[in-house]
Amino acid sequence: MAQNNLGNMVEKYTTRLDQQITVGTCTADLNMNQDLLGEMTGAGVIDVATIAMDGLADHVRGRGFVRGGAELKWTPYQLEFERDREFVIDELDDAERLRIVTANLMSEFNREKVIPEIDAIRFARMAENAANMDAATYTTPQQAFDDLLLAEECMEDNGVQLSGCILYCTSKYKGLLRKAQPYRMGQGEAPNGKFDTFDDMRIRIIPANRFMTAIDLLDGTTAGEEAGGYKIASGGYRKTADTDIVSGKDYYTKSGETYTKVTSPAKASLGDYYELSGQGKAINFQVVHPSAVAALSRLAKLRYFAPDVNQDDDAHKWQYRLFHDLWVYKNKKELIYGTHAE
Repeated sequence: MAQNNLGNMVEKYTTRLDQQITVGTCTADLNMNQDLLGEMTGAGVIDVATIAMDGLADHVRGRGFVRGGAELKWTPYQLEFERDREFVIDELDDAERLRIVTANLMSEFNREKVIPEIDAIRFARMAENAANMDAATYTTPQQAFDDLLLAEECMEDNGVQLSGCILYCTSKYKGLLRKAQPYRMGQGEAPNGKFDTFDDMRIRIIPANRFMTAIDLLDGTTAGEEAGGYKIASGGYRKTADTDIVSGKDYYTKSGETYTKVTSPAKASLGDYYELSGQGKAINFQVVHPSAVAALSRLAKLRYFAPDVNQDDDAHKWQYRLFHDLWVYKNKKELIYGTHAE
């Protein structure tokens, strides 16, 4: 009875987990309108609706209305990220306890592993495609404030209202903004320097472990990657293309498989130098207008195998498979502006 009851919960669990991802990410404001999404195939291809229509026409009294056209077109898109994990739960005779254990396992997996990874991928993707994502180290509140003003100028120069923008930042960066904007306490008021918006922009505080310019996804099978998940991108070495020494830039020489930092780079030796690229950096802040991106995720229907069906073990088996992606529109990269650590 427990096995049958659990099998009947597959669709319900799938819906709940999908909703948890949709609203639980720090980047939930960037999700596409779900009404414009069609069905997804097992290969991670999803149909997205686009609407084309004619504009207004002159109205002539007594002649009725000018007929126009409206077209709804469904375009298939391949979601880039496909991730999965299999869970095995020892057989439990108590059906109610089995449902509780399973629901909590899946929910905790979503909260602790899935949602942070989705956010990390999205922030890295936006950093990669941002019109501005320069290095900056803030030693004073004024420096942090000045860079945010530049971001606001960029948003307004590109025709969007600050009230529609989202300021993603670390708690440290928000603290600098707080210090840069002294407040006055009126008589009878309790001290409170908290704020949820800045110049009308909504503020979202992002945990450091998902706020990086580049990440490496762990495949879950390679030695050292069995735990799965992700980590900050380690980058790689490549021959430099510089024609002159760039001040402050690190160069390396290669001997076998070992790279050594050059203490005093010389232009004459540039042909032998390498540079480290693709490293992930901690992000300080990102100002984003939601119209610049389209984020979506879709949990493929969970697969369940009862102990009598599971050939590997006398246990309940669950297979979790997730597809997701974030697209940055080429003509709206100016609506992503931020800085990252040196």
